[in-house]
Amino acid sequence: MATASPPKHPHLGAVLVTGGCGFLGHHLVRALLDNPSVSSVSVLSRNPRQNRYPEVSYYVCDITSRENVQTLFKKIQPRVIFHTASPYAYSDPPNPARFQREIVEGTANLLACAKELPSITSFIYTSSIMVYATNANRECIMADEESDILHGPVTRKNAYDESKATADTMVLAADDPTHFRTVCVRISGIYGEGESNDSVTTRGLNMVYSGRANIQLGDNTSLFDPIYIHNAVHGHIFIANALIDELDGPLKTKSNGKVHGEAFNLSDDSPIPFWDFLGKVFAEAGCPQTREGKTVIPNWAVIAMCCIAECMYWILFLGKRRPKDFLRKKLEHVYRTRTLNIEKAKGRLGWYPPIPMDEAIKRSVSWCVEKMGKAKSN
Repeated sequence: MATASPPKHPHLGAVLVTGGCGFLGHHLVRALLDNPSVSSVSVLSRNPRQNRYPEVSYYVCDITSRENVQTLFKKIQPRVIFHTASPYAYSDPPNPARFQREIVEGTANLLACAKELPSITSFIYTSSIMVYATNANRECIMADEESDILHGPVTRKNAYDESKATADTMVLAADDPTHFRTVCVRISGIYGEGESNDSVTTRGLNMVYSGRANIQLGDNTSLFDPIYIHNAVHGHIFIANALIDELDGPLKTKSNGKVHGEAFNLSDDSPIPFWDFLGKVFAEAGCPQTREGKTVIPNWAVIAMCCIAECMYWILFLGKRRPKDFLRKKLEHVYRTRTLNIEKAKGRLGWYPPIPMDEAIKRSVSWCVEKMGKAKSN
């Protein structure tokens, strides 16, 4: 299927990106700099020291501070805001209050301040596959935008997911077609160039280099549905273009459907058993695997190992630390399916992921190998 081009010549103008020094954020900033319809790019960040570009204006900002945000919004006068800022889901010590404050209250503050400024017409929020409610088996199978999502209050047990879902709901509720249009972009887990050491490609290569590629956690019956970083960036800008085009004139998409006040799922559109995905990573790294000789740890054993590790950490560290690897939430992808239906983005916007998964894995592995080589030489 050929990838559709974004709507022609929408004027994004001055663009502001929250979290523009993060993984998704800095790639989005780079793409915006290359976009001729963007007049300027500004970034709000708590600590804007990494992943910087000389053409971008960076501002230290606490998005929960009304005064801080109001001052910067008035100075920057953006037309479009991409809100990608979000704390790490597995940070230690576990801090549900931080998720409530930064995700929920921070998003609420951004929305309130943005609606006060006439220049701001569009607000695009980076949501997550984790906002969707799961079935009786705690799985999320081909969720579409009409599927149930989680809701508050934010609890200690599921603080990150509930915070993202609460913010998602607020963003859609803030939509006003007359002057302030909002969209939620619900994406699956991201991989690719610039990913952290905790991300899927890097962890896969670490297994290869440490001789653990023959150990398989889980039965490999659940489906994994990630999104390559450049597909995620392309989708965000594509949706922003459609949102602006809808505001400035009739939307020229296949179904002429509404964009503002809507959520759109994005993924690589290639659900795959998790260990089949890692098998592609292993093969690209020059270590192809066969089913013979693999040590397979069944799903029930993986869950049991995680429970034991979590209990031990709770006892030893009084709930202030969690296992780095054997954490049920962190390993859900090896024993539970989480997939997205992206037919709405295809049908309403004409968006398709431009880079196929095999090519995305090739690029990701190449970058990770180079990064690891540099780390070893230092």
